[in-house]
Amino acid sequence: MAGDWIKMRSNLRRHPKVVRLASALSADRLRVVGGLHAVWCLFDEHSEDGCLCGYTPSAIDEEIGWPGFCGQLMAIGWVESDGFDGLSLPEFDTHNGASAKRRAQEADRKRAERQAAIDHPHPVGNPSASNADTVRTREEKRREEKKEDKEAVPAFVLPDWIPSETWTAYCKVRTGKKAKNEPHALGLIVKDLEKFRSAGHDPIEILNNSIKSGWAGVFEPKTKPSVVGVTVPSAPGRDPALQKLDEDARITKPPTLEMLQRLAELKKPRPGAH
Repeated sequence: MAGDWIKMRSNLRRHPKVVRLASALSADRLRVVGGLHAVWCLFDEHSEDGCLCGYTPSAIDEEIGWPGFCGQLMAIGWVESDGFDGLSLPEFDTHNGASAKRRAQEADRKRAERQAAIDHPHPVGNPSASNADTVRTREEKRREEKKEDKEAVPAFVLPDWIPSETWTAYCKVRTGKKAKNEPHALGLIVKDLEKFRSAGHDPIEILNNSIKSGWAGVFEPKTKPSVVGVTVPSAPGRDPALQKLDEDARITKPPTLEMLQRLAELKKPRPGAH
């Protein structure tokens, strides 16, 4: 009643239960498969839920012309008796019935679409966006992936003024913060370090601070960089410090003979002085 066809496995003749049936009935496995086909078609034609009322094992045997066949089906669990006047097929909804056939048809349709995409990689017309992925073949996807690889960003090169040990420790901190260590992102960080370095900051100290604080980025210190300067005179002329040294040298310099004679002359009394 569910349709004019049934679903059967392609490797059914090699199924262990088919081999067991053939051995128990002393029959060829192909004949066993034919008997199974006849029984399953009978259930499919006259049952909607897998229960066949009014049929007994002997009635099944008479229907297919094989005495003892239904008894062996019951022995392996492919046919069950309800204890009254009917038989049933276990897992009927899995292999028979309208729902099982719809699932089988859907699987066949998808299989046909995949095969059509392989046979016709360049379909005629403009497929809709929803069918674009179905139409494209695997080879086309591979070509796109190769093209993306060729256009990839160049590998990151660490500048020589950044120690590799410090940089490795910093990248581990970024990984722990779930930040991606991609070449482009790392290049931007190096640019920031170069800017801070030009402003007089120590890039190694900045990296160590990010490592210690668990930061994924680098930040310019708030304090101004220390600059070693030179003494600039406050006014044009000789450096005041040097002038002070000259004055101290003149004060501590011992008097010369000329200076002593001059001093003696100054001490002599002047004429007319009292």
